[in-house]
Amino acid sequence: MGVPEINERLERFRSDLRSETPERVFADHVVGQPCYALDDSEEAAIARHICARFGVPAKAVVIVGSAKLGFTLVDKPKPGRAMRPRYSSFSDASDVDVAIVSDSLFDKYWKVAYEFYRARVLWDQRERFQDYLLRGWIIPPFLPNSTTDSTAVDWNAFLNSLVRTGECGEYPIKAGIYRDYHFFATYHYDTIAKLKRTEETLL
Repeated sequence: MGVPEINERLERFRSDLRSETPERVFADHVVGQPCYALDDSEEAAIARHICARFGVPAKAVVIVGSAKLGFTLVDKPKPGRAMRPRYSSFSDASDVDVAIVSDSLFDKYWKVAYEFYRARVLWDQRERFQDYLLRGWIIPPFLPNSTTDSTAVDWNAFLNSLVRTGECGEYPIKAGIYRDYHFFATYHYDTIAKLKRTEETLL
């Protein structure tokens, strides 16, 4: 791994971006190529632990983002730090992003959110939670921490524990839940289509 490999991956991605459809770029790069930041055993270990914890099949667990590609697809704001522009390389300060595509797990956390709504609970991350929910995506840490439901705390504690196993690589792990493959794929189609339009203006 290193800068030459990232540059090669990025060059190939941008070339395909100009010549292929967003659907083909998604299939070939986002889900179809080997993971950049993890070896096969580390990637498999992450999937195995998530499957055991949440009862989802292995195909529901997908490494995405810069850990998969070697570079970011979108500008990433970092609290207290400079914005990471798109195409920034994966680095020692990066996270491993995991998409869990599962309607049953999504609905479980949606019901947790609904109970907070019924109880008229307001919380700091509610607008962010709702924004992701409208896109078929749940980020459990955007739920409130309460004395009756430790969903967010348990979620982060579980993901943090994976790194400590020594099986899942050395980078922090973050994860979100997509309702189904349609939401997972179309999020990436839209992101890639936007990048494609940007590339075309540079020709």
